[in-house]
Amino acid sequence: MHDTASIPPPAAGVVTAGFVTEHLAATCTFYHEHFGFVADEVDSDRASLVGPHGDRLLLLRGGGHARLAALRGATRGHGTWLEIHVDDVARHHAAMTLAGVEIVDDPHTGPDGHTLFVARDPNGVLVFVVESPTPFPASSAHTHTQSRHDPHHRHSLHRLSRN
Repeated sequence: MHDTASIPPPAAGVVTAGFVTEHLAATCTFYHEHFGFVADEVDSDRASLVGPHGDRLLLLRGGGHARLAALRGATRGHGTWLEIHVDDVARHHAAMTLAGVEIVDDPHTGPDGHTLFVARDPNGVLVFVVESPTPFPASSAHTHTQSRHDPHHRHSLHRLSRN
């Protein structure tokens, strides 16, 4: 294991998740309508979206781009998921259900007190919509490394594997 003490953190704690998609417009619409992401930059082959708290999604249109060959295995949602924290899971669930979004796992409260449901975006990516029992830290210091060890991930993934 390498000593990570000398590795600087990401700039301003912002990490961008990127996806190759055949559904660029539908994916932009999904994250805008349901989570408030807005387009920062858009052209015919890519879109950069920024969330209400500075989270970023970079979407690249799939196709003949040779430089994207290594990313193609990540399309159609295989091995990829997002976790989006919200203030009101019930409101998001109701709105997304009304909009016809595929709900993979209905709202439930895990043993750690997190209430969540799982939806599927237009690419098949699982989106864990989570409401924490305590306010989410205002700082971006809460990293993916910390959140992936949270018990609600294991609980929900176990529930999904039974379906």
